[in-house]
Amino acid sequence: MIKAIIFDFYGVLTEEGWVAFRNKQVGDDDEKAAHINGAMRRVASGELNEAGFISDVARVTNVTESQVRETLHNNAPN
Repeated sequence: MIKAIIFDFYGVLTEEGWVAFRNKQVGDDDEKAAHINGAMRRVASGELNEAGFISDVARVTNVTESQVRETLHNNAPN
C-alpha cells in the first residue's frame, strides 16, 4: 500500500542535476551559462531534444556527453 507520495519541486530534497553541473563546469562563466540556459529553453519549447541538449552542453563545456548525462541523471540527495 502506498502511504505517501513525495514531490521535490525546486530542489528542496535534492539539488537539480543542472545546478550541480553548472556549478562544477560553468562556474562564473556568464557566456557559457547563457548559452546553456538558451539550450534549456529550446528543450522546454520542444525545439531541442535531450540528446541534442547533452551534445550542445558537452561541446560548450568541453566535457564528454557521458559526463554531462551522468551529472544530470545521477544526482544524489542533499
